[in-house]
Amino acid sequence: MNKNENLYSFKRIKSFRYYLVHMMRVFLLLVTFGLGSAFANFSKAQTKMDINVKDVSLEELFNEIQSKSEFIFFYKDAVLKHKVSLKLKNATVATILDTALKNTNLIYNIDLRQVVIKEDPTVDADKMSSQSQQQRPIKGTVVDEAGVPLMGATVQIKNTNRGVTTDFDGNFELSVPNDAKALVISYLGFVTKEVSIEGVSTVNVTMIADNMALEEIVVIGYGTERKSLISDAVTAISSKQIEGLPVSSVDGILQGQASGVQVMQNSGTPGGEMSVRIRGLTSISGSSQPLYIIDGIPVTTGDYGQLSYSGQGASALSDLNPSEIASISILKDASATAIYGARASNGIVLITTKRGKAQQSVVNVNVFSGMQRTWNKLDMLNARQWMEYRNDLTGTTVFTPEQMNNIKVDTNWQDVIFRDAPISSYEVSATGGSEKTKFFISGTLFDQEGILIGTD
Repeated sequence: MNKNENLYSFKRIKSFRYYLVHMMRVFLLLVTFGLGSAFANFSKAQTKMDINVKDVSLEELFNEIQSKSEFIFFYKDAVLKHKVSLKLKNATVATILDTALKNTNLIYNIDLRQVVIKEDPTVDADKMSSQSQQQRPIKGTVVDEAGVPLMGATVQIKNTNRGVTTDFDGNFELSVPNDAKALVISYLGFVTKEVSIEGVSTVNVTMIADNMALEEIVVIGYGTERKSLISDAVTAISSKQIEGLPVSSVDGILQGQASGVQVMQNSGTPGGEMSVRIRGLTSISGSSQPLYIIDGIPVTTGDYGQLSYSGQGASALSDLNPSEIASISILKDASATAIYGARASNGIVLITTKRGKAQQSVVNVNVFSGMQRTWNKLDMLNARQWMEYRNDLTGTTVFTPEQMNNIKVDTNWQDVIFRDAPISSYEVSATGGSEKTKFFISGTLFDQEGILIGTD
């Protein structure tokens, strides 16, 4: 009896040890699984990536994160009404979500590879929406270096697609979010400018000309356009091409500088009008002269004055100093009539004069002088040769040998009417200024005498 009881007790102890060891194995297995899951969750949450998006929806942001990681997002479409702009480098998913969901009524929960986006029940969604949409007005003016308003300049909120264009007077007004930091202003031919709007409600912007871009800009009837984009027949002459040319008039600048433009000097009269033909002779009785536009103002040309007794017409452009010209554009085809109508039927010559710049004051002095003389006189007969010619022409003795031997006057009338005529020009100009005030002042004394006596 005692022997059996001892055997039974030994079996019970052995069975208890077996169950205890088995339970410890299961517990260790569960602990290992839990630690592995926690480590996996932690490692996934620490995945880092670069994010650079601009004014995109939350759905687009989540798709971007999913494409760069193993995370999967779960959300309702109704909560994705917000737009975000992010630029983060080597950031974790938690950092990205904290930044993207800031100032919203949304929260997130990361579980392994799953990210759940939901609304925060403790936050008033309507209140958050109204706060995020609070805006303030910004107004201002955009001008160039000369203080001239720029119509059509683009004013855009930085990092957004929202913006306006300036009106005829260069003014603009738009509403910006309270958290907007800066505006970006751009205009063709000028350097794009970024202006801070923090703590201000009025912005006045002065645009600086882009010299590299202006080399490819041509002035046309509608304003300015890139030379590579022009399909019309336009010839442009820059100030560098005419710099140093000893010419006394704008007509003389066009001579030999513009292809297809015929410039003919009607006479040697100083200040006399030249014939300029862009489309050839377009009228028998009317004028074939082109329409000149100086800084947007049409100039009427024609024989409204005469010089001395020669009857030579005075040029309407003789008072414009060629050295004050910044550029000349010649519009040749029919598109020139789109703005100026029938007056432009003979073509248009658009002249833009120089203006002040925001720079250190500079004074220029330009002086030249010279002498004009006839270079190809006719070979005339002297008095005796003329008498012999008359006798031969008539076949009779008009002049006797005695008369021919007693000639006392022998005049070459070319030497009487022509002379060596001086020409001189004295020019002084000053330019400079600051961002607010710019100036360009010039004065010219031009004196030219004609080689024909009486054409001063």
